[in-house]
Order: sequence, then structure tokens, then C-alpha cells
Amino acid sequence: MKIKIILCVILQICFLTNCHLQSMYKTTIENRNLKGNVKSVVIRNTVTDFIKLSFDTKGLLIQQETPYLLFNNYIYDENNKLLSYTFLVKSLNELETRKMDYDENGFLISGFYGDCENDSCGNCINEKRTYGEIKRIYNEKNQVVEDWVYYGENHFYHMTLVDENGKEWEEDRPIPKESPHIHYQYNELGDITFRQWTDENKVFTDTITYKYDERGNWIERNQTNPFENGATIREILEIYDHCVKRDITYYN
Repeated sequence: MKIKIILCVILQICFLTNCHLQSMYKTTIENRNLKGNVKSVVIRNTVTDFIKLSFDTKGLLIQQETPYLLFNNYIYDENNKLLSYTFLVKSLNELETRKMDYDENGFLISGFYGDCENDSCGNCINEKRTYGEIKRIYNEKNQVVEDWVYYGENHFYHMTLVDENGKEWEEDRPIPKESPHIHYQYNELGDITFRQWTDENKVFTDTITYKYDERGNWIERNQTNPFENGATIREILEIYDHCVKRDITYYN
């Protein structure tokens, strides 16, 4: 019995150490599920939005740009851990420096969106944001398989409404305290192929297909039923549209 207990403890320590090292030493392109020595990625949808990402030869992000935002001056330590970056809102021409906070295990606890509570592998299982919090469930590959969103009290979204006579008006509607729940599925290359969105007893599904380059990175993403209006919790740095294309360049 003692031998079994000792073996279990050793295996658990090895597992936790492996998770810790994987989280600590991953480069930006690995965290973004990019393969190969990527130099830059330009992401465009069918309208006018774009995202430009630039990486150094070690696979670390050095600049990120959208039509409205600019991130640069990324500072990393010797273990690829991001220490700080600058953040510019173009319309205001105001530049800020953001510093990242980590716990005693080296896991990120405060980032761009909010504060994180991590599991033993460094996965953010509870992220607090200005509008509430997101609780996440991961699989054995450290991929998010479920998101649970909690909005809390006194949060509203602005709507433009039209009556049967074509008259328009605007109003703020309260966001439900607990909504929505999102379920994800992935393909063998680690890209999301299916999302199920449950919100106020309504269920939406989104099936996604890809075209890949010779390195195994997707260059075109097509969605059969994208979430309308970018969904309730649309991320600042991701484009939701029927068709998204990526131009990827490599160092070699």
C-alpha cells in the first residue's frame, strides 16, 4: 500500500512539473496554435477588419495591430514569459504600459482582459473581467471545451430597435446574470470545428471548416452559422465572420 501511494505521488509530481514547464516555456506562436517559424500573420474578414501579428525568430509576439489598437514593445524574460507591453488606442493617441502579474508558480494572474485563477497546468479556469467572469473547463490537451459566462449585476447592452411601422429607437437592456454557456470541439490540428452556444434557453450551433497551408496552419476559415453580431462576449482581437482569411509568412 505504501509503495502504491508513493508511486501515485511521484506520478502526480511529474504531471504537475510537466504542465508547469509546458506553460512556462511555450512561445507565442505555440500558444496561438501556429506551426513552423512564423514571421507574420495578417487576418482579414469579408468586411474591412484586420489583425496584423508580427513575431521574432524565437516565436514571440513583437507587435499586434487592429484598425483601432496597436500593441508593441513586448518585453519577455529568459523563459518566454511576457513582462510588459505598450497599448495604444489610435483614436485617442494615448499610450499606456501594461505590466503582467504572475503567481509563485510563474502562471499569469493578470493580463489584458482581467485577472485569472489557474489550474495546476497554468490554464485560466476563472477569468474576472469588467462585466463579470468566465469559468472554463479544459480537456487533457489543455484545450478549452466549455465556457461559462457570469455577468453579475447592473450590466447592460445598447440596442437599436424597430417597430412594425419602421420607427427606430434605442434603449439599454439588462444582461442576464448567468449567460451564456459555450461548448467547443477541435480537429486533430487543434483548431475549433464546432461551437454550441446556449443563451437564455436558446441553442445556436456553429460549424467551422478550414483550408490549410503546407505547414499545417489554416489560411481560410469558413463558418456555416456564425454568431450574430459577433456574439455577446466578442473578443477585441478576434474576428467573427462567415469567411476569414490569413496571409502567413515564414522566416524559412
